[in-house]
Formats: sequence, C-alpha cells, structure tokens
Amino acid sequence: MNSPPDARRQHDRIQKAIPAMITVGRHTVAATTKDLSLGGMFFFTDVLLLQGTELEIVLMLPKQVGLPESRMVCCHGRIVRVEISHGQPGVAAQIEGIANLPLA
Repeated sequence: MNSPPDARRQHDRIQKAIPAMITVGRHTVAATTKDLSLGGMFFFTDVLLLQGTELEIVLMLPKQVGLPESRMVCCHGRIVRVEISHGQPGVAAQIEGIANLPLA
C-alpha cells in the first residue's frame, strides 16, 4: 500500500509563487514555483522537461522553508514528475543539494 505523497515528505511544503531560473544542460528557462520545501518543489515553465533529468534551480529561497533568513540559492536536483495543467508543463523536482549564492 502506498502512502499519500504528503506522508512521505520530510520537510514542510509552503505554497508560494517565486520566480526561478531553471538550467538543464546548456539551456536556461524561466519558471515560477507553485510550492516548495528544503527537499523539493513544484514549478511551472513553458518548456516540457523530462522525468529523471538533472537540473539546477536558482531562486530566492524564503525563510518560511526553515532557513534563518531568505537567501538566493542554487539548488541541484532531479525531475521526479511532469504533468500538463491547462496546457502548461508542471514539474516536481527533488532537491539533492543547495548552495548559497553570494549577495550582490
């Protein structure tokens, strides 16, 4: 018997639309998060991405996800699910590593 997805999560997920830049290989595209946590996120983009693909995500991670303060970060992760909603690709990504970016 499978557990509901929320029961398997190790981190609290917050609903927040945050602009992000997604890099897959040599291509970078804009995206907007729907929800996120320290362990993963769901975002919308205009480009169809494939499940299993490694990616980097640059965004301002809010302190609400468990950080002492909001920080610009680069997350390394992997796409675990892709779904189309109202003609736009939605992507669930598992975060495998987070690096703080220098402040401007």
